[in-house]
Amino acid sequence: MEQQSPTAAAVLAILRRHAAAGGTVTEDATLFDAGVGLDSIGFLDVVLGIEEAVGIRLGEEDLTEEVLATVGSFVAHVERRRAAVRP
Repeated sequence: MEQQSPTAAAVLAILRRHAAAGGTVTEDATLFDAGVGLDSIGFLDVVLGIEEAVGIRLGEEDLTEEVLATVGSFVAHVERRRAAVRP
C-alpha cells in the first residue's frame, strides 16, 4: 500500500499485532488461513480494536466475503466507512 492514510496505518498496525506467528500483513494476503492467519477470536479482537482506534462501528453487513478477501480489500472498506462518518 503506497502512501497510507492514518486510518489505513491504524488498521495495518492492529492486524500486525494480531497476526499469527509467521502470518504476513501485505495488501494481497488473506486475513485468515495462510495469510495473516487470524482465527475467529483474533478477528473479533481486530474488529474491536479498529472500532476503538478509528471511531466506526463494523456491523455484520460490513463483513462480506468481498470485504474480507484480502488485507487490501478490508483496509479499503474501513477507509470508506471512516470517510462516510467524518463530519
